[in-house]
Amino acid sequence: MVRPEDEYRHACPPEEAGGLWGDTLWVSVVDREANIFGCNHFHLTNKGFGRFEALYIIDGVQQLYGNKYPLGVEPDRGPYTDGRLTYTVVKPLEEIRIAFDGPRFGFDLRFVGRFPVFDYADSINGNPLAKFHNYGGHFEQGMHCTGTFEIRGGPRKGETRRIDSFAHRDHSWSTRFAEEPPWEPQLGALAGHFWPSIQLPDKHINAFGVIRPEGFGLPPDKGPVGGFVASTEGVKPILHATCEFLAEDDQRTAAAFRYAITMPDGKVRSAAGGSASWRRSRTRRRSGGSSATWGCRRRSRRRCPRDHRPGASRRRSTESASRVPDAPREVAGREGRAVVVRPGHRIWACRGRGRCLAGDVLARCPLTAALYAAYCAGALAESSHARDVR
Repeated sequence: MVRPEDEYRHACPPEEAGGLWGDTLWVSVVDREANIFGCNHFHLTNKGFGRFEALYIIDGVQQLYGNKYPLGVEPDRGPYTDGRLTYTVVKPLEEIRIAFDGPRFGFDLRFVGRFPVFDYADSINGNPLAKFHNYGGHFEQGMHCTGTFEIRGGPRKGETRRIDSFAHRDHSWSTRFAEEPPWEPQLGALAGHFWPSIQLPDKHINAFGVIRPEGFGLPPDKGPVGGFVASTEGVKPILHATCEFLAEDDQRTAAAFRYAITMPDGKVRSAAGGSASWRRSRTRRRSGGSSATWGCRRRSRRRCPRDHRPGASRRRSTESASRVPDAPREVAGREGRAVVVRPGHRIWACRGRGRCLAGDVLARCPLTAALYAAYCAGALAESSHARDVR
């Protein structure tokens, strides 16, 4: 069970004193109307330093900030800051605030929990993350983010945009990031973990698992599973989750995903995501084996133009799915509700053959990949003061 004190830093267990231990805070921002997407990442370690990162896509352009900054070894209750990026717990398990004062952009954002937090130790088979690292704990929560975001560079310099969107956060205390990264980046095709976070007006669906358990030395039917469904009625663990993906011709780049999530009531809900429509028109190789005629009728990606102004795409982003020529209705399963995710754009919650309801999606995977690549490549500043990382 998550306690209010779990909002803050945790002491390193004696058996990990010689290695790297820390609290990891991950909080997203996904606002289509403002055309601002990003995540804030904090790694508060037992080695006298913290890593402070704000990774954003503003009008389609990546802007990255990172800093390694001195931090007390003993656990404290914050606020946690490097002088520019600050994380403050306003009300434990309910509200946090993150503020940033940088040369290229700045913001002051308030995050309020939409639903109660979920302790990953309450997953159907316990905390699945404990199979990979020494995890003291891990919790997640759907949030509502509001505040202001100031653009201080580029063609929209001087603009201040209002943020009002769904968001997501997690908090771990563990040995994650303790391994030394390889000398040369590994670019092999690795079917790793999946971790969608699906925000709907009335609920939050979260699922964790691995695509091929045998790749982690586990039996095919013993892959770790975690996640939950949260609503105003409470939080319950999901029973199972699987993921299949379609790869590009390089057999490494994922083009689209298909999830099957067993809900707490035992019903299986389908979810699909990616840049391609789910059409049976092309043959692609399924991850880990034989060819599958799922097909992907490729279409141009809907990128947000760099000269986008807030609200310019409101009509397009909120129109009924029945007016979208390639609305993937066929994904709606016979068992009822299906959730169709298009990262970075929209999410359609389809109810059988009826109308579709527009919602939002948290693009966790691309942003986390960018964060991990920057982290392992050593692209983050090693200075004792905050600075931009280009």
